[in-house]
Amino acid sequence: MKAFLRKFSLKMGLRRGLKRLSTRGEGDNIAVVQVSPAFQANGCHVNYGDYAMTVATKQALEKRGFHVHFKGRSESGMSKPQRLRKARLFIDLAGFVYSQKHKSSVRSSQAAEVTLDRVRLFKQWGAKTVIAPQTLGPFGEKNGSLAKACSRLFDEASELYARDSVSLANAISLCPQIEDKAKIAPDTALVYESSKDSGSRATLENLGLVLGDRKKPVVGITLNRQINDRDKSYLTMMERLIRLLKKRGDQVVLIPHERGRYRNERDDQFLSRSLCERTSVPGIFSDGRRTYETERDYIEGIEAAHQHLDLLVAGRFHALIRGVAYGIPTLSVSWAHKYENFYRGLGLEAEEHILSSNDIEEDSTGESSCAKLDRFMDKLEENASLFKEKSEQERTSCYTRFFDAICTS
Repeated sequence: MKAFLRKFSLKMGLRRGLKRLSTRGEGDNIAVVQVSPAFQANGCHVNYGDYAMTVATKQALEKRGFHVHFKGRSESGMSKPQRLRKARLFIDLAGFVYSQKHKSSVRSSQAAEVTLDRVRLFKQWGAKTVIAPQTLGPFGEKNGSLAKACSRLFDEASELYARDSVSLANAISLCPQIEDKAKIAPDTALVYESSKDSGSRATLENLGLVLGDRKKPVVGITLNRQINDRDKSYLTMMERLIRLLKKRGDQVVLIPHERGRYRNERDDQFLSRSLCERTSVPGIFSDGRRTYETERDYIEGIEAAHQHLDLLVAGRFHALIRGVAYGIPTLSVSWAHKYENFYRGLGLEAEEHILSSNDIEEDSTGESSCAKLDRFMDKLEENASLFKEKSEQERTSCYTRFFDAICTS
């Protein structure tokens, strides 16, 4: 019974969240956007990067005159079918699911099948069907269920966008006939606009952090439970990194980018809180049971707070996106090719921007050092100017190469 009630509450949370996100009012210029079904019971996204990507897409489409309706990928059937028949656009906003490296390749193939059914339906109704910029592949064996499902999906879609050159090559290698309709475009989260920008300084200052002190830069860190699941030395590495930053005199704050569906899950919030206790640094946490409104305000608040950091160490891909969107010098701890290729797409050396456990050395006395971090911090002001330049380029590119492109007839 308890499991049933949990499942039911999450299903209702998904429905409430999609309803709140969708454009209110009537209109014939309709875009239907399919999103990850990972929602909390209160109707907010589990992954805050999904939230930024979703809201950014809504903001950009509404500016172009669309009424936007959201569908969860796990939903069966179609609500309001007569209204949705008028849709001009169907957009799949998966982010990272069509890959053998996803936590469940079975779930990935099922996701591709669901999306394929909807692509076919909306094409039948006369809509342009778009696979939004995302990480694609690797797909495993060509006769495997994931590769077959993705090949059919990519072939059927009107347009396909990859976030990087490796993803594009993976997709074309799997399905060569899509070469003319497959392109590269930046992640939609780059153009997300938080409603909490005006009060975002207080989010950090209320933790005792002093902003604007060049001698004591503020360093934000986002953890990733999936890296911890894959590498049991991950938390030890991050603890060493925090202690190293503190020794330098830097101010460190942990900023989780995920909240599990249930409070007892070992999500990013749990890992961050645990590391804060071990290292005596502050964190920005989502405490207790929250309503949709309070959780949404929390998400928008931490997204906006990134702009006041002097350095970000991102364990989540969309934390990296948020850092670049605000022009904040950003390093990463990664496990998938999307991080490396994102940096390369910016014209930066991936190896100099991605930290691993091998980069943090510990001597016989237990003191840690990281030459890569030292090199980056020694040029922090120069890196800040460089990332601001990259931010402007990527945000403009997202609008022109994706949103403007898909909204033309």
